[in-house]
Amino acid sequence: MDLADFVASALNRAGCVAECVGDRVEALLPPAVAASLGLPENATLRIRGAPEAGEVHAGLGSTLLAQICGLQTGGTHVFRAALEPILPKKERVENEAERVLTFQNGVGRMEAVEEAPLHYLAFDFRLEALSEERHEGLVSLAVDGEMGWTPDLARALAAYLAQHRDARRRWEGDREATDLRAGHARARALARALAREAADGFIARMARRLRRDTRRVEDYYAALGAELGKRRVRGREAPDRLRSKAEAIEAERRRRLHDLQRRHAVTLRIEPVCVLEVATPGLSLRARLHRRKNERRVKLGWNPITREFDRWLCEGCGAAAGVPVLCDAIHLLCVRCADRCPACARGGASARMPGAADRPPEHGPSGPPPDASRQEGPRAGDC
Repeated sequence: MDLADFVASALNRAGCVAECVGDRVEALLPPAVAASLGLPENATLRIRGAPEAGEVHAGLGSTLLAQICGLQTGGTHVFRAALEPILPKKERVENEAERVLTFQNGVGRMEAVEEAPLHYLAFDFRLEALSEERHEGLVSLAVDGEMGWTPDLARALAAYLAQHRDARRRWEGDREATDLRAGHARARALARALAREAADGFIARMARRLRRDTRRVEDYYAALGAELGKRRVRGREAPDRLRSKAEAIEAERRRRLHDLQRRHAVTLRIEPVCVLEVATPGLSLRARLHRRKNERRVKLGWNPITREFDRWLCEGCGAAAGVPVLCDAIHLLCVRCADRCPACARGGASARMPGAADRPPEHGPSGPPPDASRQEGPRAGDC
């Protein structure tokens, strides 16, 4: 999500009326929100570039952006929205079901498409990649209450509410804390995978810089070694002295290379700054998955805001599954988890896919570290 869209979305969720205009956000703020942010009720926020007369800086690193991210005291800002959209005919959605019931090595058969209440948690995560430089960004996503996710709910919701103001309803009831914690864990695992993709360019740049600096260090110490070799041929210095110098050069070379690895390592952190609970009636696909003699029943929601089916999540690492692979226990997996199913491994069952090479998994059963990861020597696509 673009930073200007994020600022406008965060203000709208707080009860403001905000709209992006290029690199600015025009906002009408309720008195309470305006007072908490120290802004006039009619404010123009500059997201990129130097603010002009009458504008307030709200870009990355600004105090105002931090205040917008934490409009409520303490941690992540939580909002709720109950909607009542108009649903399409089931026949139309049934025609779309064939696309989402496509698997690389299994069969999915639709049992029914039926009306059902849907529940989503839409997150905005702040991304920070640190090395010799800093890369910052925002990752937006939403997970449903079943097995899917949607990348466009936050953006689509603002447009939907602007066009259907009468669709919003009063929030009724409450969700159990365990549901929120489970949704948060699923969202964080997915956000880690998306954050690594978003930081690929930064990681590749650090990798190129590491290769360049490593080459320079190697050339420099190779030249010192060549000069020492010439001295050895001339025989003007004692062999013990030359050997001591050679060992010192090698030790210094290793120290410098290790320092380069440390300096160019990339630390990736994600932090939730905003979460929106969305309750809406929708449509739910009930299907039966088959692989060999095993079968499993699953559900996937059809989102009435984005007007499409949710997408499958990998049950191994939590990343987007794309067109899923099925293990023998009918876990839905991305291609990286297909050789050995982490979900099966946690349960003690054999997880090897038929025909897979005998090699270790690319990442552990619980995926990357929970909040940050560090690479000694950055590599594109791996953070």
